[in-house]
Amino acid sequence: MAGRQTDLMRAIQIETLEDLLQSLNARRGVEAEAARLAAVRATDAEVAEIEKSIRKHISLARSGKDVAQANREIHILIAEAARSRVLEAVIKLLFEYNTDPQIQAVGLETQRASHAINPEDHLAILDAIRARQPGKAEEAMKMHIDRLIRVVTSSTAGEGNVHIKGTAETVVRKSAAPTVGDEDGRKSR
Repeated sequence: MAGRQTDLMRAIQIETLEDLLQSLNARRGVEAEAARLAAVRATDAEVAEIEKSIRKHISLARSGKDVAQANREIHILIAEAARSRVLEAVIKLLFEYNTDPQIQAVGLETQRASHAINPEDHLAILDAIRARQPGKAEEAMKMHIDRLIRVVTSSTAGEGNVHIKGTAETVVRKSAAPTVGDEDGRKSR
């Protein structure tokens, strides 16, 4: 059993850009399912807690403060509302095991510099959960994480599978290029 735990911890440890992308792809699958289940299973009180957490996240982001903990809280509240102990455990593991400041810096700087991930993304997920629309909740979560994957991929293009250390500075430098609105209103390079 200890060997399996070591293998699992090694598998989810984020040290390189490829590790980060693999983690995001795993999150996409499990968190989309959690959002789908939360739309069916969440109580009104849980929906209210998710909304409160999202409003806090938006406020922090707009004031330029660190949003990592608030973001983590939103995703964990959705996982808890799904009432699947396996999904909840996996999501918590993916979030809580990788609390290294370098990893968090890459995520934060990627989002800040690109202006492509908005804290308001969570509102679409919340709206679908509140409306009890599991398919829409699932799709909203997929779109949210897909957007983050695109930002990480485009912001680090040409870097190869480098270690995370120093990546935040690369993201800021590459993302500082002027942006233009694309056909759906999001900004792109």
